[in-house]
Amino acid sequence: MRAIGYVLMGVGAFWLLYAFNLETSVVVGFRGDRVQNLALMERRQTHLILAIVTVVVGVLLAALSAMQQSWQRTDAPDGGMDDYRPCPHCAEPIRLEATLCRHCRSPVEAVAVEEAEVEPSIEPDFDPNAIAEGSYRELARAVEGAERNAKAKSTQN
Repeated sequence: MRAIGYVLMGVGAFWLLYAFNLETSVVVGFRGDRVQNLALMERRQTHLILAIVTVVVGVLLAALSAMQQSWQRTDAPDGGMDDYRPCPHCAEPIRLEATLCRHCRSPVEAVAVEEAEVEPSIEPDFDPNAIAEGSYRELARAVEGAERNAKAKSTQN
């Protein structure tokens, strides 16, 4: 598409040059007097309009194809399609965990994703169950403990 846009822009540019060089007057009599001919002026105007339309269409094709390529690159943030699968209804790429297609809005079944467990580098000095129950004091103690551990690590280095 982008190549077609560039070709149309080039053709339109040459067409503009041709249209600007069209004669709009004719020689009258033996002395070489010239008068403006309305039919030739209309012909020139038609060529100019068509050339401009050709250039504009070429610019739009080139720009839209560039935008389409950038959209396709941003669909997969890391450039790969490992976290994506095609929608069974519209075949557009959707995330593996998706339960609703963002393109056609049809429900899809989520695919289980194996996540690698990450070992925490710092052992928490709080009760995770207390946070799940909503204990603000336990959460504040956890934050203070994490800050102390971070300061201790930064002073050791």
